[in-house]
Amino acid sequence: MKILLSGKPGAGKTTVLDQFIKNLREPATWMLTREVLNDTGDRVGFASTTSSGTAKLISHKTEISSDIVVGTNHIDLHALREVLSDVLAAKNEKHHLIILDEIGPIQLANPDFLDKFDHLNKDSNDMIASIHSTEAKLEEYRNSQDAIHIYVTPANRAMLPTILRLIVEGRSEYNKLATSQKLLVNRLVETYLKHSQILQLEKLMKNTIPYVNGAKIIPNDNSTWTVAGYHGQHEVTKRDTYDCTCDLYLGRRKYAEKQGECSHIQAVKIFNA
Repeated sequence: MKILLSGKPGAGKTTVLDQFIKNLREPATWMLTREVLNDTGDRVGFASTTSSGTAKLISHKTEISSDIVVGTNHIDLHALREVLSDVLAAKNEKHHLIILDEIGPIQLANPDFLDKFDHLNKDSNDMIASIHSTEAKLEEYRNSQDAIHIYVTPANRAMLPTILRLIVEGRSEYNKLATSQKLLVNRLVETYLKHSQILQLEKLMKNTIPYVNGAKIIPNDNSTWTVAGYHGQHEVTKRDTYDCTCDLYLGRRKYAEKQGECSHIQAVKIFNA
């Protein structure tokens, strides 16, 4: 599983990852990059910390002596390589969670980084990374169909640590899916987030994907399926759209105010992907 966060500077990407890490229930390897402010509150540099306890000033307007400059900040290439190596060393552990904050021009000042980041994207580890929203060298990753893309804004950042935990806690089942099925799940996650359909996202990660992996979808013919869910069997039919006999889709009982796409329809879509 690969999750990429993007957003305008100051949108809250680091805050989201920081809160997510604080409530993480499993081991992870991570690097966070925070602004360094002067006495008047102006940003004068960046400092990175890692899960192993390494803390380094990686860029600064005046405190670093270096010929490598990004914007008006001088880059300490040795410090940058040290914090990145802490994280990248974990990449060979299958499905180990790696969290990389603020992949952008400063990190790209390390000439080896982009190649290593590319390998990280292709390896079997699970990764969450925040990437610069306009850096041309990262365009390939911002457009990758293989990742779940989350755009961070001041309006959604408060809920995103919880959303990330929900997605990450379902990744063992996600990783069992076929590639085409993962691609559809990625797009469904993005759609549900865009429209604040958190119930649908929760159903997808907790119910739907286990249904698919557990062979709970039985085709009856080309347009009807029976899905054996946690609360009984339900029939899904496809005409112009998908229909289901369950309470969520029909807006009945406890879902009277929450009518919407159900885990049974999601499961059929992914089954057929």
